[in-house]
Amino acid sequence: MSMIGCFLLVDDERLQRLMNEPEQVHDVCDDAYDAGDGVFADVDKAWHCIHYLLTGSADAGDSPLNFVMSGGAPVGVEDVGYGPARAFRAVELAEIATALASIDHAKLADRFDPQQMDRLEIYPDAGRWSEVDPRSQESFGYYSGAFDSIKSLVEHGVRSGAGLLVWLS
Repeated sequence: MSMIGCFLLVDDERLQRLMNEPEQVHDVCDDAYDAGDGVFADVDKAWHCIHYLLTGSADAGDSPLNFVMSGGAPVGVEDVGYGPARAFRAVELAEIATALASIDHAKLADRFDPQQMDRLEIYPDAGRWSEVDPRSQESFGYYSGAFDSIKSLVEHGVRSGAGLLVWLS
């Protein structure tokens, strides 16, 4: 079964309601695909590679660039696929946007280290990262496109004053 990275813009008021009634997060996550472009991003299996490219780590890294896999506040203990969703308030999303602003495809490609990614078992291509050329749009486009989706969503969220809900399904 695949692990899919999901990112949904949610206003702080709704995030607070989810924190107060975490069982509601299932409906929010289930309805996310109907939220529309600019509000929801599904980066498929690229989430772990993006996390690594942003942090240099398999599962840690410095805030705020570790937001793909950590940080934020867990929405209760409700399992929405692979653990609870995590909520980032609007002020935290602004910090993420500031950190992402200076990162582009060239910087991502410079951080691409196939041997290290294999050692760290970065999903989804653990053991096969040497087959991905970070300079090739054909092979690296999947990851850079997913990064673009997240960065665009975060920028839109900051402009609209939204927070962010992140989960793996």
